[in-house]
Amino acid sequence: MLDLVDSARRRPGMYVGGTDDGFGVAELLYEVVGNTLDQALIGEVRHLRIALRPNEAEVLDDGPGISTERLPSGRTFLEEVATVFHDSPTADGHAPHVHLRVGTDFGLALVTALCEEVEITTRGLTQRFGRGLVIGPADTIESTVGTRVRFALDPTIFPPQGWPVDDVADRLKVIAAHVPGLQVELIHEDTRGVTRWVLGPYVGPEALLDARGAEEATVICRAREATWQADVVLRSALRPKWSTIVSFANFARTPGHGVHVDGMQEGVAKALGQRASRKRWRRLGIDALVSVRCVDATYHGPTRDALASPEIEPLVAALVAEELRQPRHEALLERLRARLDEG
Repeated sequence: MLDLVDSARRRPGMYVGGTDDGFGVAELLYEVVGNTLDQALIGEVRHLRIALRPNEAEVLDDGPGISTERLPSGRTFLEEVATVFHDSPTADGHAPHVHLRVGTDFGLALVTALCEEVEITTRGLTQRFGRGLVIGPADTIESTVGTRVRFALDPTIFPPQGWPVDDVADRLKVIAAHVPGLQVELIHEDTRGVTRWVLGPYVGPEALLDARGAEEATVICRAREATWQADVVLRSALRPKWSTIVSFANFARTPGHGVHVDGMQEGVAKALGQRASRKRWRRLGIDALVSVRCVDATYHGPTRDALASPEIEPLVAALVAEELRQPRHEALLERLRARLDEG
């Protein structure tokens, strides 16, 4: 375990980025939402409600809650996870787990370290934390369903600022499109009034790929394994055009793409029986969406704009090649080969 509370409070920008531009406060929100998302991925959360108010936020889900079992240290698991930075992907080793934040994930302890007050209600208990410490003992309340986390930003770290609500809504839209059975509700309150979004139910990541004109064919490939998941959508136009590629890794856009996109293109090339270079790829007239979720993903550079996990490329390539080789896609492959020959 790492006790980094003091370090985070002294240099918050190293942990969440900007503290006065909305970026850092959004990172704290994603830290809380990420815990709920892990449970949603195994079907234990059906509804996620997020309320953003001036200088505070509330995240409510209908999942199984956070353990309040007392540990050998004499503290409860809730107190440990809320005040002690962990040096593993999760505090309890649960899976699946995805990172929603741009920086290294330190769990709820990072939220309590940088907030004036964090109130967590779960499993019939409510307890308050703040500035990395336990503020008081847990109070017993009527039995509750799920977990509610309300956090108020520390004004000594975050000056008054608005939430980047459009960016948050876009991120939540991506999440809702990926997780079957999950409905996400976002409420934003400020001096201008209240705005509400309801995102979901699940429609599949293919809904995130804009259609440009009439399509000739749409191919959807999905894989669900213990440590990785992938969705690949290939949408062929009636006439060749410049191709658009949209990619995601662990629910975050990867504008620089990476190994998951390389794998998709390699899979198409294998199915075609010839190598389609990036320049020739554009001749195919295919819009593509590639989205992967994997445990402990690695990226090129600190901004995470390109996925680098080496094991992902061959997995995606095999997935795409196997699907495209199915007899039902033979006519499409012949048309794509013709387009390459024309080039």
